[in-house]
Amino acid sequence: MDHAELKGLASISYPKDVYTALDSETQEFRLLVLEQAQEKDDPVHCSVRKVSLLSTPPPLYETVSYVWGDTELKSEIFIHGRTTLVGYSAVQVLRRFRERGRDRVLWIDAVCINQHNDEERSRQVAMMADIYSGCTGVLIWLGEDNGFAERASLVIDAVVENAKLHIDDLHQLANVWEPGLPVSAGAIDKTIDLEPFYQLCSSPWFTRLWEYLRRADKPLCQ
Repeated sequence: MDHAELKGLASISYPKDVYTALDSETQEFRLLVLEQAQEKDDPVHCSVRKVSLLSTPPPLYETVSYVWGDTELKSEIFIHGRTTLVGYSAVQVLRRFRERGRDRVLWIDAVCINQHNDEERSRQVAMMADIYSGCTGVLIWLGEDNGFAERASLVIDAVVENAKLHIDDLHQLANVWEPGLPVSAGAIDKTIDLEPFYQLCSSPWFTRLWEYLRRADKPLCQ
């Protein structure tokens, strides 16, 4: 089924026996086991299991950071072999991060939290800082590449290399984030085209990050 056909559905279909109650006393949450696939367009198959933040040894998993996008847009995956509708952007993420040679254990909110259960969702959101802190790594999804990502990577490398030549002006790198501001001659080589970098930073994910940093009482990293 094409994802465009699923726009406007009122609810997300969840297998009820997958989303059994979580034990808040032991800080339970769910992990998604994303099955390997040979081709990008292969159907997404996965399973869900419950784990505890208090278990010893702790569970090993990666977390996913992404933007939900249009919440009315749905696509299908298979959880324990049964068709389940989830947000389209989450399915994009799962397709991108699954591997060919092994299954992958992830935490992704759209699937690991029962979005139909307001009480569970509230408790799980309160645990998110601990869930992210306990992971082995965070996978960031900026969206589909329209061709600028590789160029932006090259620009970042060029800026860093250029900065090494002018280390005393390293603070001027802050100007990169504000297109149009004057840049000192010794800070960034004016022959470096920063446009791909600006495109990268215009991703909705960065907008979400800036909003978090603006409101955060504590720093994102220490």
